[in-house]
Amino acid sequence: MDIAKLLSRGRPSICATTSNQLIAGIEYSPLEEQCNFSYGRVWRTWDYSYPLSPHLPLKEGQAPYRVIRDHLLNLLPEGEARGQAARRYQLSHANACAMAVYLCREPAGAVGFDLDVEELSVPDDRPPVVRELPTAELSKRIRRRGTIPFAFWDDVFYQSLAGVQDKLQVRLDGDDLQLVGGCLNSSHILKPEPHGQSTRRMVANEHFCMSLARAVGLPVANVEIRRVPEPVLLVERFDRARNIIRNPEMVERVHTLDACQALGEHPFFKYECPEGHGRGFRERRIGIGFREMFELDRHFMVPREGRMAIVRWALFNMLIGNSDAHAKNFSLFQNRLGIMPAPAYDLVCTRVYDMGSEMAMAFGNAFLVEDVVAGDLTIFAEEADIALDTLVEELKTMATAVRAHAPILAKSEVYTQQERTLVRKIATSIEGRAIHLLKVASVLPGQA
Repeated sequence: MDIAKLLSRGRPSICATTSNQLIAGIEYSPLEEQCNFSYGRVWRTWDYSYPLSPHLPLKEGQAPYRVIRDHLLNLLPEGEARGQAARRYQLSHANACAMAVYLCREPAGAVGFDLDVEELSVPDDRPPVVRELPTAELSKRIRRRGTIPFAFWDDVFYQSLAGVQDKLQVRLDGDDLQLVGGCLNSSHILKPEPHGQSTRRMVANEHFCMSLARAVGLPVANVEIRRVPEPVLLVERFDRARNIIRNPEMVERVHTLDACQALGEHPFFKYECPEGHGRGFRERRIGIGFREMFELDRHFMVPREGRMAIVRWALFNMLIGNSDAHAKNFSLFQNRLGIMPAPAYDLVCTRVYDMGSEMAMAFGNAFLVEDVVAGDLTIFAEEADIALDTLVEELKTMATAVRAHAPILAKSEVYTQQERTLVRKIATSIEGRAIHLLKVASVLPGQA
């Protein structure tokens, strides 16, 4: 069905667009859990087009409501920001399509959503909106987050990103920060310290873990710490790019999706044990684990390279003590030919805090790093479809590298004295996990 016909039938509908092209129309009836989805004829036949996800292929015909709903839900912010937006716009949390219109004008990836269907306008047709973000004002808003929603500035929502943590989409103009809209896209994500005392100095924690990942050779997003004077982490978006040839000042969107979207799953299943651990739930592994992650192999443009990216991501998160490395914290680039892993992000040591120790995905059959035994390495290698010797070599290489780089990075002058105390504690814990995993690997045949 052509988009124009779909959107002219008088039913609730939204359109999906890139910055400069109409992609698809979505006609929905949330109460009946029905949805009509149709790619535009021009988009389907364009040489450089791409599907929204592997589960929404470029072809004529309809997609099930559940597939559309889950894809949109994975784009939405979580936690308090989503609740604030729902109250502000008087939206039902169950209406994924309406939430996408209000909260996903510039979401992760290249595709946004809008109700402006009469003229079928796209963002590039709109006038630029630039709102300067002075340091003093940013500092004040960080301190007043308990009373003023951090995602709203001048009654405009600037957190069209999944996740629970407070963040802002900003554009970096020289050294100046800006909030942008209209035909303009953000270039960075700004993350202040989380509320409360339970995860203190998270900015330094994430900066350290991301810097360590880069030092050991993992592709990661660029990060820097700014002080306003409150510390904030500035993360360069890998789903945005400057067009050096056409206009270096223009930030363009690059299509990405998270592993939940790539697997066609509801965000509830981002953890392998979404019901939690203990109290009889430990073995209910109904969510996304590494077995499911490696099933992305059939969509990878270069299957072995894609699988090895997952392997290295898993090993690094295990070494740094990141128990929150779930499926929505793994992103992929999508084009017409398939998908490939994007740079890593949200790398933190959660074990340094008084939080759950169980990993988001079991390594073999172990949810705790200290419970990993040789048999778990064998299971993981089988799931990854790689030789056990290859996995052991990757583990040895990465464990040796983090042990070498972590103590040096922990001494960096970029951190305050209190932050340095924390990252040194993280570095020490990494040393312990590396020694344990190397010992586990050493008992395998031929590894003594």
